[in-house]
Amino acid sequence: MNYLHDLEKTMTANTHQFNKDVIEATIDNLRPKFIARGLGEDVLDRLKASWTKTLYNKIQANKEEALKRHYEKLESIS
Repeated sequence: MNYLHDLEKTMTANTHQFNKDVIEATIDNLRPKFIARGLGEDVLDRLKASWTKTLYNKIQANKEEALKRHYEKLESIS
């Protein structure tokens, strides 16, 4: 059981890092286009914050839904 818990923690950490890396790379790639159009770093900062918040809210909602289905399944078995 401890192995599964450790595996889940590792997968979660890897997923969070992957998501962070994708967001960072995308923002970095957009930066020159935003600057060329006269948009400042504050716009990119707000975009990044909004994207990150939305993503993690979706992840949390999916986790809660998965746990709910899991517990419903366990109840139906017992």
